[in-house]
Amino acid sequence: MPSTPYTISGVIKNSSSTAVAGVAVQAKNLNTGEYLKNTALAITNSGGEYTIDLANFPAATPYNNGDLIRIIAYKPEQFAATNTVVDTSVGTLEKDLTLTDLTYTKPTEVAGLLGSSIGFTLTTTPNVVDICQLIYNAEDYIDFRTGHAWRSTTITDEEHTLATTDYFFGTGRAIFLKHRAVKTFASPDKLEVFDGSSYVNWRTDKTEGRTKDFWFDYDQGIVFINQMAALVGRTNDIRVTYRFGETTVSSDINMAARMWVAKQVLMGDDRSVLLPSGESSNLSYAQKIEAWDRIVERVLASRREIRVAVAKHMVNY
Repeated sequence: MPSTPYTISGVIKNSSSTAVAGVAVQAKNLNTGEYLKNTALAITNSGGEYTIDLANFPAATPYNNGDLIRIIAYKPEQFAATNTVVDTSVGTLEKDLTLTDLTYTKPTEVAGLLGSSIGFTLTTTPNVVDICQLIYNAEDYIDFRTGHAWRSTTITDEEHTLATTDYFFGTGRAIFLKHRAVKTFASPDKLEVFDGSSYVNWRTDKTEGRTKDFWFDYDQGIVFINQMAALVGRTNDIRVTYRFGETTVSSDINMAARMWVAKQVLMGDDRSVLLPSGESSNLSYAQKIEAWDRIVERVLASRREIRVAVAKHMVNY
């Protein structure tokens, strides 16, 4: 065993930069493939703090200088992971992590679909954080394929040209955003209008309301600018930063996410740790992958957004 103790400490926070208690923290030596002993897992305290000691890897020589260590953290529906290199000349390392939220499915649901009697933990292969990462990838894939989201998603500096729209009395100039189900405007959302020299954030400098400076049809994703004055005529004179997404996950999106992740597990080289090797069900793994693929594609096709361009003279609110 190396003579120098090597501990890793830090704070686990959520996406709002708030410390999170009760997060399990594990480490894997990527050079040896070993995890810390179960008795050596850290649980964050009320301040989100953790400390793990690499001397608790089970091997006779737990780690060596230059070993690549993966720190993994998990709390149901939240996860984080990062890699670091052992430097025995230091002896301690500070490593903070930020949790990512899961929305479309959960590791337990994926395990249930696979028929695993073990489930996913911090020491299985694949481990629960690997599954969380696959779920996060599935969420991005579903959002990309459908053009929509079932979680809060931020769009930054989406550009539009106000000068190409007509003004309608009592309605204003309509700007059709690229997404619907827009969240009510609040910080850090922005509606920036170019005034000839710079962009002005109307969310903070103007008043929102049907008879005010601007107003929203949040459901359809349309912002109306109540301005009759001549414009500068600049291309992309509007920039909008906004959040959109449904507040609940529909059952078909949940199913598509579960099947997409389960397919990745079956396609991996390490599934035998969790799944029976005999393929005792009526369908082989290959047949399951093919069947799940078909279902996922049907769900995504049915949920694909269609944004119709509306003629100027058709705008009538």
